[in-house]
Amino acid sequence: MEYPLTYDRGTTSTLDLQDFWGAVWLRSTNIDIMMEDLAARVASDPDLGDKVIIAPLAFSEGINTVANGEYSKHRTLLLHRYERDVKENKKERTIFGGNVGSSHWVGGTIDFIQKTIEFGDSFPGCSSRHEN
Repeated sequence: MEYPLTYDRGTTSTLDLQDFWGAVWLRSTNIDIMMEDLAARVASDPDLGDKVIIAPLAFSEGINTVANGEYSKHRTLLLHRYERDVKENKKERTIFGGNVGSSHWVGGTIDFIQKTIEFGDSFPGCSSRHEN
């Protein structure tokens, strides 16, 4: 039976969930659905809800826009929103996913207390930590 699902970028159905159990590639839609579910779980956790931002893929797309030299409020509205949330609400960490080379997914976290950025990768030896 198919059921509709709504997430940050639109709507889909439970049929998209079959991708998680099959041999097909995960799509951006799949990752955003997982991140939205994770965000709801984190928000309901009294120890994490006020401290952690779970960002959709649009966050990493915004980072790519900045990396290309286009940091303006108009072009990176989501990044500006998160910047305000970190400063005003004292968020400690942002967790996000990203796509590398249109073929590989990685997870990342920005720790605003430790001033670090870390990437987790399923490939051996590919995870990294950057400090400010």
